Amino acid sequence: MKRIHTFFLITLMFIFQSVSLYSQIERIIGISDPKFSVMRDHFYKQFPKYSEQNYSDDKSGYLRREHTDKNYTHFKRWEDFWSTRLMPDGTFPPSNVLIDAIVEKNAQKAKSKFEQKLSAKPEWSIIGPVEIPIGGGNGRINCIQMHPNLPNLIWAGSAAGGAWKSTDYGQTWKTTCDDLFSMGVSDIAMPWNNPNIVYLATGDHDGGHTYTIGVMKSTDGGSTWNSTGLTLITSQTQQIYRLLADPKAAGKLYAATSQGLQVTTDAGVTWSKKSTINFRDLEIRTDNPLILIGCTGSEIHRSTDGGNTWAKIITTIPTTIGRISLAISPANQEYMYALCSDNSKGSGFGGLYRSIDGGKTWVRRSNTPNILSHSVDGSGAGGQGFYDLTIACSYKQPNHVIIGGINVWRSTDGGTTWDISAHWYGADGNPYVHADVLW
Repeated sequence: MKRIHTFFLITLMFIFQSVSLYSQIERIIGISDPKFSVMRDHFYKQFPKYSEQNYSDDKSGYLRREHTDKNYTHFKRWEDFWSTRLMPDGTFPPSNVLIDAIVEKNAQKAKSKFEQKLSAKPEWSIIGPVEIPIGGGNGRINCIQMHPNLPNLIWAGSAAGGAWKSTDYGQTWKTTCDDLFSMGVSDIAMPWNNPNIVYLATGDHDGGHTYTIGVMKSTDGGSTWNSTGLTLITSQTQQIYRLLADPKAAGKLYAATSQGLQVTTDAGVTWSKKSTINFRDLEIRTDNPLILIGCTGSEIHRSTDGGNTWAKIITTIPTTIGRISLAISPANQEYMYALCSDNSKGSGFGGLYRSIDGGKTWVRRSNTPNILSHSVDGSGAGGQGFYDLTIACSYKQPNHVIIGGINVWRSTDGGTTWDISAHWYGADGNPYVHADVLW
């Protein structure tokens, strides 16, 4: 743990420097300033309608506005997060505040151990709250990863609360990341050959609330963590979008970063850049891991040599597509899917494309209804595809797919027709699943 504390004391000095850099929230607000109130007031001045709204718990009011205006949603989350974490003068906290807190915490631990020798160990019990929030306030999970050979072993990565582990199929959870600061986790990779090895892609690639410090590794099931050869500092404002473990070659991993594709073949000791493409999503075939597909913007790329070289696939996907989410069917890995968000439609549904020849050719299966909108029947305009966009395939049927945006939709015919599976506040008797489905 001494090594990891030393690493974090060095790297976390840069964490809060990132608040003044150009980020997604600053694009929404329009300025960057060291003082919270300046940025907040500038947003309300630019968009006065927001400051005049009467927020309520009525689902037709606050919650509906939350998911029909993407700028409003992200601003309010940013505002709520920082409003209780400022310096007395209203500025964002400098790096030494965090470092001093870590030093003080370690000193308190040492003092506590000494005092426990002089008195009985205090007993603590939870008093709440224990209820699962309904209608918002749940926090955010960026990724969930099951071990390829042990289905009871599950890891979940949160947006700012580290990684959590379950060994009983998700019934109970625990974290060992408290001493690593409240960091974001964008993706998690577990090699097939050793359940005690786990890799974390740090940062918050979707919300952008934290930047990556690289890939962390544990060899004891998450009890302790160490940095790998892929180490960054937050002032570089980088992200890791995907982290994949090769399903057959032990020690080989792929990290899709905002500075290109990084690959390691020695379990994270060294990394080499195999492509300058900034893949937003990346998938690998488990039956033939030499074949990978990746996407950036409206483009799909394919590799047949384990990521060493990439070919851009010619498709009919329009250039107005701003983001794509990919999936490979475990039932038949020749079947691949691309869920598209269209900038020209306000981040609404830009089409579902399918390949049945391993990614060589792609055909659009549908582009209606707007399954990325907030409405229960897909009739609404726009969406949040720039933020919440995910797709998964059935393990048994290659034509069965499920997508997540604001709501959850399901298709049993390869994406030609759609039925809603869950709604963000349970409209028309549909099951309630909180909006912003990210994984």
